[in-house]
Amino acid sequence: MDRKGFTLMEFIFVVIIIAVLSTFAVQTYVKIVERATMSDAVNMLATGASAQERYFLKRNAYTNKWSYLDLNMGNDPQLFKNEDGSEVYYTKGNSPDNTGDGFAISFQFDYYRKGFVVAQRVGSDKYTYKLVRPFGQAQVYCIPVYESEFDVNYCMDYAGVDEMKDLPANPMVPIPEKIKLDLN
Repeated sequence: MDRKGFTLMEFIFVVIIIAVLSTFAVQTYVKIVERATMSDAVNMLATGASAQERYFLKRNAYTNKWSYLDLNMGNDPQLFKNEDGSEVYYTKGNSPDNTGDGFAISFQFDYYRKGFVVAQRVGSDKYTYKLVRPFGQAQVYCIPVYESEFDVNYCMDYAGVDEMKDLPANPMVPIPEKIKLDLN
């Protein structure tokens, strides 16, 4: 008897293999897209940190405004001014209402007035981590929101570590609440 076609078991086996392969393909694709989004932010961190160092050489101080730097960003539609006078640069068509899918990049200072360029992931329903680059350093730190498994896993992958305890610590020293009140 000459039979052509698949048996039900062969068909089920092929469907299972395709499902497993597509699961890995989708996960890989999502990581690749996130890496591309992240690379835009890392480039802006480097640009901001270099511009801050040039600004410091001229004025012996840092600024929290992108438009003060030698980057010609004064009229950039992705640059938004906050109520406190600081400025935030949004990547990937983002805005303060987080309608895009990118990063909000700003300049922040810690307890010891050490400066950082900080890129907070915004507009994503999956990721909320931030990237931190201290002024005068080339290293970028991925800081996860520890309640988010996606953030922790992504930052572990970025840092090249296998366990959460091996993630580099946040280089920023937070300003204590008492001192925050005294500064205002």
